[in-house]
Amino acid sequence: MSTHQHYKIDHSPTVGGKIYDDLKKGCGCIIGLAIVGFIVIALAGPDEIKRCWNGFCKGARTPAQTPASSSSSSGSSRTAKDYYDEGDSLWKERSYAEAVKKFTRAIEINGNYEDGKAYYMRGLCYRALKNNCTDAENDFLKYLEFPLDSMGKATAYYCLGSVNEEWGYKSAARIYYQKSIDADPVWKDEANEGLERLK
Repeated sequence: MSTHQHYKIDHSPTVGGKIYDDLKKGCGCIIGLAIVGFIVIALAGPDEIKRCWNGFCKGARTPAQTPASSSSSSGSSRTAKDYYDEGDSLWKERSYAEAVKKFTRAIEINGNYEDGKAYYMRGLCYRALKNNCTDAENDFLKYLEFPLDSMGKATAYYCLGSVNEEWGYKSAARIYYQKSIDADPVWKDEANEGLERLK
């Protein structure tokens, strides 16, 4: 008598047949879905599929993945005052070239800010850089087009006299120094010293 135990393999149609039927149904569903998918693609067209896909991806983004719009909006909402203040700080730090960029941006946004004060400050920067008398002179002349008080006019004329003196334009320097004295005595002593140097 054999001592080995034999395991019975069930070959009945109720087990094997059921598995076969389930597999057949599953394959049928997959094939059916594939056919429907191809039909949708054919009818919708590539543009519509792309739009739907982009919408799906956008909706699936988490807050951490969503691009922040605050940086771009904050950049576009900056005012002439913001740039003017930055330019003024750079001027005080003697970073004249960088200050010119800030004052230029302030002028582009609002050239009338503080009655053209950005023109005056940019002119001072050009004068300090000592590389372009024309730009400095043009900015001081532009500043004089605004409704300045007597002190503002005297200051602009004095700066014009100083720039022209530094670049050797003695005749123009004398005229501007005298205009500064006539406008307001605030720079009278300095302007008179300039006139003495130019004799």
